[in-house]
Amino acid sequence: MGVRVAAGTAAQLAAAPGTVALRALVEDPSHVPAAVRAARLARVDLLGLAAGGRRPGTPAPRLTPVVDLLGGPLLVATGLDLDEGALAAVPGILADRLQAAAIDATVAAVGVGGPLDALDEVPSCAVLRLFGAPGGPGPGPDWVEVASAWALAGDPADGPAAARVLGVELAGDATVPARHLAAAATAGAWADLVVGDLAGRLRVVSVTYGRLPHLALAVGGPGAGPDELAELAAPLLDIARELAADLAYACLDLEPTFAGLALGPPVDGWRALGGADPVRVAAHAVDVVVPDAFAWQLLGRGHTARLAAARVRLGDVAEPLGDGRSEVVIATLAEWAPGTASRAAVRSDAIELLDALLVDDEELAELEAARAGWTGPASGFDDAALPDLAGVRLVARPTRRRSSSLTLLELAAWLGGLPHGDDPATVARPLATYARLLAAALDDDRRAGLVASAARLVGTAGDAHADRARCWQLAGSLAALHAPAWLRAAGLHDVAARLAPAAVGAGPAEAGVLVEGLGATVATAARHHALTVALAAVGEDDDARDAAASAAWAAWEGVAEATGWVAASEAATDDTSGEVAARADQRVIELARHAHEEGPSPVEAGIGRTAWQSALDALAGEAWEQGWRAADEGGRAAAGIALRPEMSRAAVTALGADESGAALDVAERAARDALVRAALRRGGGNAGRMSPWDEGFAAAQSSEGAGAWAEVVDAARRAVGDGTWASAMADARTAVDATLADAGDVVDRVVVVALAREASGLAARCVAHRAAAVAIAGGDDADDAAAAALAPWADVLSDAAVALLTELVAPPP
Repeated sequence: MGVRVAAGTAAQLAAAPGTVALRALVEDPSHVPAAVRAARLARVDLLGLAAGGRRPGTPAPRLTPVVDLLGGPLLVATGLDLDEGALAAVPGILADRLQAAAIDATVAAVGVGGPLDALDEVPSCAVLRLFGAPGGPGPGPDWVEVASAWALAGDPADGPAAARVLGVELAGDATVPARHLAAAATAGAWADLVVGDLAGRLRVVSVTYGRLPHLALAVGGPGAGPDELAELAAPLLDIARELAADLAYACLDLEPTFAGLALGPPVDGWRALGGADPVRVAAHAVDVVVPDAFAWQLLGRGHTARLAAARVRLGDVAEPLGDGRSEVVIATLAEWAPGTASRAAVRSDAIELLDALLVDDEELAELEAARAGWTGPASGFDDAALPDLAGVRLVARPTRRRSSSLTLLELAAWLGGLPHGDDPATVARPLATYARLLAAALDDDRRAGLVASAARLVGTAGDAHADRARCWQLAGSLAALHAPAWLRAAGLHDVAARLAPAAVGAGPAEAGVLVEGLGATVATAARHHALTVALAAVGEDDDARDAAASAAWAAWEGVAEATGWVAASEAATDDTSGEVAARADQRVIELARHAHEEGPSPVEAGIGRTAWQSALDALAGEAWEQGWRAADEGGRAAAGIALRPEMSRAAVTALGADESGAALDVAERAARDALVRAALRRGGGNAGRMSPWDEGFAAAQSSEGAGAWAEVVDAARRAVGDGTWASAMADARTAVDATLADAGDVVDRVVVVALAREASGLAARCVAHRAAAVAIAGGDDADDAAAAALAPWADVLSDAAVALLTELVAPPP
């Protein structure tokens, strides 16, 4: 199918100038994540287009986050200052990115607004507003999940359910809109979930980000009086109590309409008496002061500390919730009904009681000015201040917001002055991958020792040569540290002694010798493993043999992560194609399985070379595909036609499906073989030679499939025109050159990693299998015995893996 733009899309965009809402409807659900990534790239492209056409003095456009909706991503832009021609080109920007990612999809404009716009006019509701710490990321998916469960429960769930994401209305059965709301929360995009009938009873969840991130839950509808609203609101208080540990502040109020749920607290109370703007309070200081007086409020540690400093006790109206938090109830909820005399009276009493927590504009300005150096009791930390490393606890998994519990890379992001996240741009990519995986797998004590490493990670990004050296360090650690250690554990001391010196300081210059040595090591380890399994077999009991094998695998998997084996494996090949690395791993495993069936020669000499050739073939295939993707993109940009689909159509028309497929496969195989030869020459000088892409074409034209190849190429050239064809071929040459630029280095490193990984795994499983078999024979637990046999070696390797992290910060030249 490819990518198409739905009919009428340009006209729909023209009808709403300044606003673009685009949806990519993806054919294959498994391609939605890739479509989201493509849409994020299109968002950057759209920003560039808007900046280029923007007139001086006009406000900057606003582009929302890309939301991963069911069926495909959504992107909305407002304030675009584009002429009709540029606006018509906008859908093609998203289509081009989807095409480049090889995704079948339809790009369509979607309308902003609809029936839910009338929600603002619906009268009578109770509203609960939940706030996190100022400067934090806002409501997380867990908040939204709890709120959605409330919205979908009870009688209103019998009515319709709809979501409004970035102004785009999306209906569905009861669960689909809730999933849309969760997707919006994950992306940080404003959205509403509305359950019920606008003319009857409603439950609404509104999630907001940006200037005032918060979550609002509202219930009510036409004719709902104070007593009924009080009854409907009771479950809202349970939600606030459930989420209390994550909240800086919460408040519940009765309001005349559902209008402005996303805008924050109303301004008709304390503000009208000279108080500070409640929205500013909620955005910047809601963890120490309150925006207004309400019927019910949840106060945090910052409020408690401020009350204590002012020597104020709230008495019976405050109920402790633990951890420095309390809920404050002033009068009954029904007494807070809008427009009543009782509301004015109870509000006056509440303002007097909460005087120490209410501020005017001047006091708020002082709080805001002091925020840069403030570390208040509400969170213990402030984004603008550096953390106290003595109070930081490193955890294994990423956290939702900045606090005293962080991953190693979240701490590095903080120290580097970056927003909260587990992938800081200032940390070198292979170093970040290694640090992330290692820190997650270590035991608590070793992980705690990494706190001091966080600062050293900052500022390591941006040096391609250093990153390449780091990748080789990591590959070398597998060959010089992990594999020899496990070989010695398995009793293969001579093999380990031969391998370790060759692997120390491994790099491109030593790769050939190391690949040969590792290939021989894998063959020896495979035969030793097969012999161990055979000798350890417990009689003829298949169940016992299976139990021993299972225990060995479980023990190995248990130590592989904690020793840094997984981290080094992933980080050493982090800059390479996943297909190339997977092909090398698969080939090494296949060769190892059969090694014990052959004699020492030629298997020992052949495993390394065979795996190397497989990885090189995979890289050549990747280069060929990248070339065609670039050519397709160039053809689409210039003439609206992707070249390769055009060639496929021409082949079927001219030759028939069966004949064209066979002939073109022959031609393309010859082309990829030519790319392999070209890859082997990279770095050896290509002066005077044609480009690898052109060599591939020449090989296809001289293959047994040359006739079919020439026919479809000529048809595609005629379809797009000579100029477009030439431009597309130039794009393809550039893409292929980039893919093959470091072909030898990439293949060498991938194969070294694959061979060292397999040698380590085989040797370790020998140790674990032998211990498991002995335990089974003696009636003991096989899993415990296998794990205990690997533990001493794992302990040493874990310490070495931590030491390697320090070495990687400053790699050798």
